[in-house]
Amino acid sequence: MRFSDYWARDSFFAVLGVLEIGDFKVARNILELFLDNQKSNGQIARKFELDYNFLKYIFKKTASRKKPKAVYTSLLPPFNTMDGNSLCVIAFAKYLQKTKDIKFARKYFRKLEKTIVWYEKKKRDTLVREYLLSNWMDTIFKSGKVLYSNTLYAKALEEFSHIAEEVGENKQAKKYKNLHKKTVAVIDKKFWNSEFFDDVADQGKYFDSAGNALACFFGIAPDKKRGNILKYFRKIKTQKLLPTVYPKYSFWKVNPITFLFGMSEYHNGKSWLWIDAFVAGAEFRSGDYGSARKRMTEISQVIVANAAVHEVFHADGRPYNPKFWKSAVPFAWNSGVFLYINSLIK
Repeated sequence: MRFSDYWARDSFFAVLGVLEIGDFKVARNILELFLDNQKSNGQIARKFELDYNFLKYIFKKTASRKKPKAVYTSLLPPFNTMDGNSLCVIAFAKYLQKTKDIKFARKYFRKLEKTIVWYEKKKRDTLVREYLLSNWMDTIFKSGKVLYSNTLYAKALEEFSHIAEEVGENKQAKKYKNLHKKTVAVIDKKFWNSEFFDDVADQGKYFDSAGNALACFFGIAPDKKRGNILKYFRKIKTQKLLPTVYPKYSFWKVNPITFLFGMSEYHNGKSWLWIDAFVAGAEFRSGDYGSARKRMTEISQVIVANAAVHEVFHADGRPYNPKFWKSAVPFAWNSGVFLYINSLIK
C-alpha cells in the first residue's frame, strides 16, 4: 500500500532540505500551493488527495482525481490537524532566510499572519489544545495540550516575528516575539517532569522523542533541561535509531485499525530518521559535536545499507514492512530533514 496524497507536514519538513540543495523554485511552489489554498479562517490544508482513497484502501483499486482535493480535517472529522499551520510558517521563514525574497514575503504576509491567528481559537491558557489523531502521530489517541504541536507553534511564533521584521511590520514583529517568549515559558512550566517534557501536559509520563527533539533543537528547552533531555535520548537508544516514544503507549491509545494492517507500532516504538536527525542537530547546538556527528553517521549508514531513504524503520535500521503495509520509499520528509541537519553539522 502506498500513499499518493500530497501532505502538508511532509512537504514543509522536506522544504528545509530542498533549500539546502538550492532548489528554491520547488520550495516556493510548495509554499504557494498551500497558501493559495488556505481557508478564509487561516487554516492550511492537511493534504491534497490525488486519488479516490476509499477505492484504494478498501477495494485496492487506483482511480486518479481530475483535480486534487484539499482536505482540512484530521482523520477524525471535524477535528483539525494542528501542525500544518506552524510548519508552513517555519518553512516560509527558512525560504525567506535563504532567498531574501522580500517581495514574496510581502505578498503572503497577511496570509501568514492568518496562519498564526488560526490557533487563537484552539488555545487554552496560552497553549494549543487538540483532539484525537490531530498531529503527526495520527495513529495514537492523544488529546489536550500536546508537546509536539505546542513546540512547533512556539517556533512558528518566533519565525513569524522574524518575517514581520524583514517586511517592515515592526509592531507585529514585537507582538509575536513577546507571544513566543510567553509560550516558551508556559511550555517549560506545564510539560517539564524533572527529567524531560511530557508528551501531553498533565496526562502521564511518556517520553515523546519528536516533541523533545524539536524542543531541544529550537531552543525552547532551557540549557540545563536540554542537557537532561539529550542525556535521556542516550538512555533510551539501544540500537542504531531512536524509538518514537518511551515507554510504548498502552494498546488502548493506538487506533485499532492499525492492528488490522499489522502496523500498530507505526508511531508506537518504531523509528523515523527525521527525529534522530533533529536530536543530532540539538547535540551539535549544545556543543556535543562528537555525539552529533556519530548520530548522523549512523543515519547515513542506515540510508546506505538500504540504498534509499525509507519512511519508518526498526531500531536496527531495517525498513518497517509489516505484512499488509509497506514503508514508503523514497521518503521526502526524512530526506529533507537529513539534508538540513547535515548542512549544519558538516
